[in-house]
Amino acid sequence: MDGAKVGKYEHFLNDVLRVDLQKEVANRDSICEKIAIYSQLGQTIDCITKVDTTDGLLTQVNIGSNFYVQAHVPDPSRIYVDVGLGLYVELTLTEAKKVAEKKIEQKNKELEASSKRSVKIKAQIKFVVEALKELHTIQPSCFTILNVIMMEEIKVKTSSVILIIVISTVVSWLLPLLLGKYSDLTYPRIALEHQTHELITISDLYKDAKLKQPSAGGKEKKLPECPAQPSGLQGLQFLPPDIERLQVEDDELWAEKLSRAWHIKRGGLWQPSHCKPRYAVSVIVCVRDRQAQLEAFLRHMHPFLSRQLLHYRIVVVEQNNSLAFNRAKLFNIGYKEAIKAGRDGAEALCLVFHDVDLLPLNDFNTYTCTWSPRHMSVAVDSLRYELPYRSLCGGAMAITAQQFKRVNGFSNAFEGWGAEDDDFCNRLHDQGLSVVRFSPEVSTYTMLPHAPATAAPQRFTTLSSRDPSGRDDGLSSLTYTIVATDHHPLMLHVTVTW
Repeated sequence: MDGAKVGKYEHFLNDVLRVDLQKEVANRDSICEKIAIYSQLGQTIDCITKVDTTDGLLTQVNIGSNFYVQAHVPDPSRIYVDVGLGLYVELTLTEAKKVAEKKIEQKNKELEASSKRSVKIKAQIKFVVEALKELHTIQPSCFTILNVIMMEEIKVKTSSVILIIVISTVVSWLLPLLLGKYSDLTYPRIALEHQTHELITISDLYKDAKLKQPSAGGKEKKLPECPAQPSGLQGLQFLPPDIERLQVEDDELWAEKLSRAWHIKRGGLWQPSHCKPRYAVSVIVCVRDRQAQLEAFLRHMHPFLSRQLLHYRIVVVEQNNSLAFNRAKLFNIGYKEAIKAGRDGAEALCLVFHDVDLLPLNDFNTYTCTWSPRHMSVAVDSLRYELPYRSLCGGAMAITAQQFKRVNGFSNAFEGWGAEDDDFCNRLHDQGLSVVRFSPEVSTYTMLPHAPATAAPQRFTTLSSRDPSGRDDGLSSLTYTIVATDHHPLMLHVTVTW
């Protein structure tokens, strides 16, 4: 073995190729970060151009650690854009959008060139490793033995180990990027003009459930059917200040006042009086110690749902024990209580399982069921209005009662935060049910401020141990005790324990 040659190859591997690869990785990280920034700029401009900015623009600014403060922009028609070298230029929204598109095109070319350089460096690394094999007269098939001999004979330094780690990291980072797995923006979506064809009417809900639809009587019989897209819809709207301030109402009669003003029946039930509703839904929410978010949710959702001229009920299930919060089990209970409250009512045949801290911003996002289960909260502000991964089923989910029974509901095994939605998505796929989504412009949501939950450490173990068919875990194994049932002016409030 030629010790001088081994030393030269080791020097070239550790002090030249490793350094070059590290520089290229840092360069590629920088390029990807800039692509993300300009992509976000383009999405922000699109959102601004689609809303009424006559009175300026209300927005939220991240001041660090995911703390947001409200800001008012008097004139959002112009924007400052970083054009490079620390220079910012004031541009119109149209000009800024063109700059963002040009920058993305330029950065994508730089990213492609960087990837080619990385491939070239990795090829050189492989060549050096093969040369070291030759110097040690070891057959290529003896790779495992080679590692031991290289450690003993060549005395590989810590830097060599770091090099291997760097290469592995680059591969694990670059492969998902090339496959487009970081921000999945290619998911199938239903365009606004095709939405009404996908929505299930009340009469179809009864047919799907094999139930006889009650015949309308009295004045209701003479009413016309409500339009599929009512004229009172407002489109994308920012939250009013009374929703954003998130404080518990001091006036104990606030709910009664709102119930009378909005003509809501006790137990959170509403339907239009001037037309026969075309669609129906029960919105099911589970909570524990979330009074401020719940009040904001109710103040926002009732006007939102009534503008859609739905026959709807809001059901809130509250966990009243010291055990870990079990969101999935509470949703199962919500389903049972919604069925019980609705009896044969149409609102019990379509369900939306909803997080209390998520509020929809576009009322063209009709709250009813589609022929396939629908993931509704596609574009959430706290997630930069992007879908984190394609199989996500969390946030807000619409599904018919028949489909929910078919998958045996949610699993009851997930105690603490996390993974119950992924398990539910697995159940849907196991039963051959595909998840659909409306376009992100329609499915836009904001997340109310709240203390972040600590993820349950055992959530992935629980997820991997679940039977995707859900035959023995779910509605069929559900047990609970009702502590109280309150026909509140704005909701059916069921407090439970187990």
